[in-house]
Amino acid sequence: MEFYWHYVLYLVLGILVGIINTIGGGGTGLLYPLLIFMGMSPHMAVGTARLSMLTQGLFGFLGFRSSGYFLYPFNLYLSVSALTGCIFGSFLSMEIPEGMYKKLIAVVITMTTLLLFFGNQKRKPGTQPRVHGKYLFLSIILFFILGIYIGIVQTGIGFLMLIPLMLINKLDIHQANSVKVMVLFIASIPALIIFAMFGYVSWPAAIALAIGTSLGSYFTGKFSVRIPERKLKIFIAAMVIFLAVRLWVFD
Repeated sequence: MEFYWHYVLYLVLGILVGIINTIGGGGTGLLYPLLIFMGMSPHMAVGTARLSMLTQGLFGFLGFRSSGYFLYPFNLYLSVSALTGCIFGSFLSMEIPEGMYKKLIAVVITMTTLLLFFGNQKRKPGTQPRVHGKYLFLSIILFFILGIYIGIVQTGIGFLMLIPLMLINKLDIHQANSVKVMVLFIASIPALIIFAMFGYVSWPAAIALAIGTSLGSYFTGKFSVRIPERKLKIFIAAMVIFLAVRLWVFD
C-alpha cells in the first residue's frame, strides 16, 4: 500500500534524478532500486520511470535550447533512429527475466568507465562538430542500438549517448547534453506506451516523478552550461563510481 508521503518522496527523487541525468546521466541507476525498495517489481519500476524520462528529456531540451544549444537537424536524425530502436527494445524487454537487469547495469558501468578513463580527451579550441556525412551515418546506426537499450532498461543511457557524441561527433559536453535530452524525450514515447500496454506503469507515482524530473532537468539544462566542462566531467566520473558500488551491494 502506498502512503501520501511516498508521493512527496517521488517528487523529491524526481528532482534529483532530473539534475543528475541532465548533467551527465546515471540518475535512473539510483531511481530503479529505490522504486523496488518501495514495493515495485523491476518491470514496474522501469515502466513507472518512463514518464519521468520523457518529461525530463522535453524540459531538459527546452532548457538547453533557451541557452542557444540546438544542433538541428542532427538531433532530429538521432532521435528518430533511437525511437525506432526503442520500439523493438521495449517489446524485447517483456521477455527478459528480472535477473538480467543487474547484468545489463554491469555492462553500462564497464562502457562508461572506458569513456571516462580512455576516451576523456580534451576538446581542442575551435574544433568543429562532425555532424555530417559518414559521422552522421555512423551515429544514426549507434543511436538505433542505443534506442534498443532505452527500450529494455535505460539505466545509464546518458553515459552511453555521450560516448559517440563526444568521441565521434566531437561535440563539447554542453552540445552533447543538448542532443542527449532531445533523444531521450523522443525515444521515451514508445517505451512508455508499450510498458503501459502491458500494465507496468503506476500512474500516480509516474506523474509525481515526472513533475520532479521536469523541474530538475529544466533548470539544470538552463544553468549547467555556466559550469566549467572539467567540473561536469568530474561529476560524471563520481557517478560512475557510485553506480559501480551500488551494483555490487544491491541485490
